[in-house]
Amino acid sequence: MVYAIYMVKVKLMLEKLKEGATTPGTIKSQIVGLLRDNPDEIFSKKEILEKLPDIKENTLAGMLWYLSKDGLIDKTRIGRLMYYGSKEAIQQIRNYTEAQADAKASKGAAKV
Repeated sequence: MVYAIYMVKVKLMLEKLKEGATTPGTIKSQIVGLLRDNPDEIFSKKEILEKLPDIKENTLAGMLWYLSKDGLIDKTRIGRLMYYGSKEAIQQIRNYTEAQADAKASKGAAKV
């Protein structure tokens, strides 16, 4: 009986991990929580460090790479900086920058 209850708990934990759930209080959960709580914002690494001062820069860099590789967050480069955010926020930025580039291209083509 105890074994069956234990196996059900293990199965539920594995399902949560597959869904991208994080353990409360971990660095991963702090970063994912920040980005999920601000779904329409993007952050540079420096901005994340300001909001989560307990995390060291090298730890943050590695965790951001890991989270983006696993598809839990997204990233985009703007100029020389890399920005991180929810997939929706990054997609909005990409759409905006593409629209700006298209407008510039059509404006340049009109001059010719």
